[in-house]
Amino acid sequence: MKKINTFFRGIAFVLFSMFALSGFSQCNFTLEMNDSYGDGWNGNSLDLFVNGGLVLDNATFSGFGNYQATLNFGVTTGDAITVVWNGGGSYGYETSYRILDNTGNAVASAAQSGVSATAVCAVATSYCERDPGNLTDGQGITALDLGSESFDLSSTDAAYYDLTGTPVVFQAGLQGNVIITFATGSYEYDVDIWIDVNDDFTFDSSEQFFDGVVPDGNGNGTFNASFTFPGDLGSHTMRIGTGDFPGYYNGDPCYDGNWGVTVDAAIEIIEPLCQPATIGDTTIQPDCNPENPVFFVNVDVQQGADAVSITDGVSNFPILSTGNNQVGPFASGTPVTLTVVHSDAECNINLGEFVYNCPPPNDTCGYAEAIVCGDVKTGSTEYANSESLADCDGLGISSGNGVWYSLVGTGGDIVVDLSGSDFDTKLAIFSGSCGALVCEASDDDGGTGLDSRLTFGSVMGTTYYVYVTGFSSFSSGDYVISIDCICDAYIEQGECVKLFTGYGPTSSTDLTAVGQFGLAPYTYEWSTGETTATINVAPTSQTDYMVTVTDAAGCTQVINTTVLVQDISCQDNGNPNNAKVNVCHDGEPLCVSTNAVQAHLNHGDSLGACDDLVDCNTIPLCDARLKVPAPMATDVDASIEISWGAATGYVQGYLLSVGTTAGGTDVLNAVDVGYVLDYSLDGLLDFNTTYHVTIVPYNNIGVGESCESSYFTTESGPWCVATPIDCNSSTDGNVNDGEINSYLTSCGGSSFTSINDAPGVWYSFTGTGYDVEVSLCGATWDTTLGIYEGDCSSLNCVDVDDDGCPFGGSGSSLASTSTIPTTEGATYYVFVTSFSPTTSGRGPFTLNLTCAGPPPVLPACEAATSIECGQTLSGTNAGGAVFNDLGTCTTNFSTNNAPGVFYKIEGTGELLIASTCNAASSGFDTKIGVFTSDDCALFTCVAGNDDSSGCSGGTSEVAFPTEAGTTYFIYVTGFNSGDIGTFDLTVTCSEPPAPEDVCGGIYVDSGGVLGNYSTNELRTTTISPDVAGEAVTITFTYVDIESSSFGNGTNSCWDFLTIYNGPSTSSPVLAQTLCGEESGDGGAPSNASSLLSVGMSFTSTDPSGALTIVFDSDSSVNETGWVADITCGSSNRTISSSTADWSLYPNPATNGEVQLDLSNYLNQDVSIQMMDFSGKVLVNKDEPNLQTPRYRLSTSGMAYGMYFVRVATPSGVSTKKLMIANN
Repeated sequence: MKKINTFFRGIAFVLFSMFALSGFSQCNFTLEMNDSYGDGWNGNSLDLFVNGGLVLDNATFSGFGNYQATLNFGVTTGDAITVVWNGGGSYGYETSYRILDNTGNAVASAAQSGVSATAVCAVATSYCERDPGNLTDGQGITALDLGSESFDLSSTDAAYYDLTGTPVVFQAGLQGNVIITFATGSYEYDVDIWIDVNDDFTFDSSEQFFDGVVPDGNGNGTFNASFTFPGDLGSHTMRIGTGDFPGYYNGDPCYDGNWGVTVDAAIEIIEPLCQPATIGDTTIQPDCNPENPVFFVNVDVQQGADAVSITDGVSNFPILSTGNNQVGPFASGTPVTLTVVHSDAECNINLGEFVYNCPPPNDTCGYAEAIVCGDVKTGSTEYANSESLADCDGLGISSGNGVWYSLVGTGGDIVVDLSGSDFDTKLAIFSGSCGALVCEASDDDGGTGLDSRLTFGSVMGTTYYVYVTGFSSFSSGDYVISIDCICDAYIEQGECVKLFTGYGPTSSTDLTAVGQFGLAPYTYEWSTGETTATINVAPTSQTDYMVTVTDAAGCTQVINTTVLVQDISCQDNGNPNNAKVNVCHDGEPLCVSTNAVQAHLNHGDSLGACDDLVDCNTIPLCDARLKVPAPMATDVDASIEISWGAATGYVQGYLLSVGTTAGGTDVLNAVDVGYVLDYSLDGLLDFNTTYHVTIVPYNNIGVGESCESSYFTTESGPWCVATPIDCNSSTDGNVNDGEINSYLTSCGGSSFTSINDAPGVWYSFTGTGYDVEVSLCGATWDTTLGIYEGDCSSLNCVDVDDDGCPFGGSGSSLASTSTIPTTEGATYYVFVTSFSPTTSGRGPFTLNLTCAGPPPVLPACEAATSIECGQTLSGTNAGGAVFNDLGTCTTNFSTNNAPGVFYKIEGTGELLIASTCNAASSGFDTKIGVFTSDDCALFTCVAGNDDSSGCSGGTSEVAFPTEAGTTYFIYVTGFNSGDIGTFDLTVTCSEPPAPEDVCGGIYVDSGGVLGNYSTNELRTTTISPDVAGEAVTITFTYVDIESSSFGNGTNSCWDFLTIYNGPSTSSPVLAQTLCGEESGDGGAPSNASSLLSVGMSFTSTDPSGALTIVFDSDSSVNETGWVADITCGSSNRTISSSTADWSLYPNPATNGEVQLDLSNYLNQDVSIQMMDFSGKVLVNKDEPNLQTPRYRLSTSGMAYGMYFVRVATPSGVSTKKLMIANN
């Protein structure tokens, strides 16, 4: 039976104490509760009364998956049974119940109502039956062993088996054999066994003799349900019930639900044929001697009866007397099953299984197990003890169980490795003694995964203690420990030997290799082919000798020595038959006979002609030169492995530099490559590039000096011979004809796609200045496409595509396509390859190149109306075209569906103002955009405006600097699709505005003189004088910075200026938090100290003469800003000043004249100036000792727009904004 997850939960009831039943006048009835949905009674309940007494109180059941529950209650024939339906829950329509008599027959039933019945205890004539087919989920049990009988049940899948045809004999008072084999051994099962000892065809609760649970994962599914049989002699029926989870039968021998199996068997209980012993306690007595760890089992035999011995199945231990009988010894960790043996096996008593695990023999340091180089040992720390050890090298090692090994040092490095262990290990190495350990090294996770591994340097002959433990007290298990002693070797004669040819005693030498620290014996293999430890060599030129030394454990070391050779032979007067030897005597060479050499040496002379270039105590010569490639070679493979010839002298290694200039190091900078004569430059070199290689030998004396470099030139990139493809054409190819280009990189939409690991082919095309589509759509396999630009040396990735082709098209959707903008005349390279080296079906393809032409010409160039500086043209957008592909140009034209018209003007280098801000345009909500274009196809934004500040009715005005000779297109349209009307377009040209932020210029906000500043600005400006010793003064001529008259913001300023007396914001503050709207709507901050007014001046007193101004705006309202004059001069000025009030009217001026009310300036020297928005002075009048309070200024002929009027007196300057809109 398979495991299910259906449980009865929350059965709530009060069950009266069951009373003893005798005869057939008393019996058990059953309340059967049912739920049609299978989720219990959902809070509904009933009460059951017998003769008016409450026996089941609030009976109910709950839990999803529960369709039925039963409760038993006792009755006597004639008792009155009454059920009261309480309800009280939900879904009552799903509930019902029945009253069943002692034979399982219903005597009453109801649903959501009460019921009454009279109890009649029926005389049973047969047992309650189980539906043989009600199994639901396949085979339940496959075999049953009863006593000496075995029943094979595997041939049928049934819920009920009747085995009563084969009676089985059991002895009263003895354990009877009951073994059940389940079809599946990986679940828990419920097992209940009844014997009808009174033979009344009813299995009463008192007749249940076994209630057990098969453990989850019970191996092959076999369960021992043996139990001691009762003393009721005679023939009886035994019932075995099994279910899919614990408590499934719930003590009900008549259970007939799903997922259960019932077996009936006929048994006969007879008098016992023997008397079993009475056994008391059994205890384990360990004897954990590290040299022979064992354990014993003490068995308390209280009465011997027919018992004769105790056996473990191998050895018999006689029972000599009552009381304690010790059996054993048994090996530590070995489980034994003990049985009390009787003269009749039927009385044998199974005492169970016993095992004891002693700590391993090497549990303590004193019993550390010896381990040597090359050993691999296994063990377990599961039953070891922990040690109270101090931290070793910062690692805590006292919490986990641990074992000990001892190891004798070799004098070299030793590797201790726990790789292969099955728990999280730690490792520590100690010297000293077990009573005085000295930490040498420790490791936690230095090996594989959580395994430990360390290498430590040992001292020859020293005993080391190796402690193997776990990461924590919960970490223990099986371990593997291996010891690898790292061998070493050396040549007795040293790493350099010098010989002298021409003099026999010094022309040869022995070379002896010595192995150490490893596991003897050692073997030797010299580069000469000889295999002895000592060889004799007599080279005639400098030679390196190499030997491989291998120990018995397979550890190898390769060592070498350099033998330098100097020819010291000489001739006497050029006579070749009179060979002699050069000796160096007092710094002068002497050519002496061989017989005189030793005498010279004895007197301090040396061999040679006093001209030794190298020996074992000098630096090597810088004569190593490239061999591959040859110096000055061309067309060299960019992935080459270079090699060079050995330098003269004693060399221990080489420093390698590679660069793109002579002696350069931009590729490799003095990399120590060791004692080798080759080095791979794969991945380091570009194509078509010259590289310079410098090889510098070195030894322990020093490095070679004045080493020269050699150079070579790499091959051109393979893309430089790519197959060209023309616009709007195609070509066929096959990637299998190409090569892997491992240097390529990915980018673009498929930047994570590899393009450098599979063969591919190259193509090239020339850019048109417009978009080009490169496509492999139609290929039937998974392609990858890369587009690059560059030269024959290197490439830059433009785009890589993997699966860009659409679904549903011809070919595979895994094919590639890419469209890129191109530069006219530029060369682009296309690499076609497969998605991976293993792509199925890769090979042929067709490459298509489609070049887009220039975008269609807008009618702006053809239909634009010319307009000149100072000219006003009347127009209408009615009938114009909609140009919503102009995008955003200060204002948004892309969502604008109103028609518009174009004008054009040639730039003069002056500032140009295009404006519909006039009476003729009133009522028409306009937008203006200004653009340039090289080809009348693509337009570039210059400036734009929707509703200009100071213009009414949604009219527009935009100012922009021009370049002489450039054509500017002015686009006039409506705000939205419903805005169609007439307008006057006025174009005004003037000199460019004064330079900003310099002496003699102006200081304005970010919106310039016409626009508003931006929100969320934090702008810092530093103004410095042009001449040392002068000071900067700024005088405000226009002020409109958002302020608060209610004390909000910062010091009553929403936006504000802060002025610092010096060149940075770390300079002292000259004026803090300034704002005001005098030139706007007149608002002023409630905090008077924050007020900034027209005419206020600020002068630097810092030695630098500089002022630093910071502007801070919030995220909402942005005003028109400010304008201030910048002057530079001596620093002895007042910091601030103010002027008397004055006014001008009408404003806007519409009749060619404006009047100034200067009543507050009588009897003063006054200067009056009028300027356009760029700062150009149009009127400049001096009025000494002013006597006329009304002053007229002519505006006749002046273009529509914004101007400034400035009034200056010795006490200050005041500027006001004037709008001119002459009729």
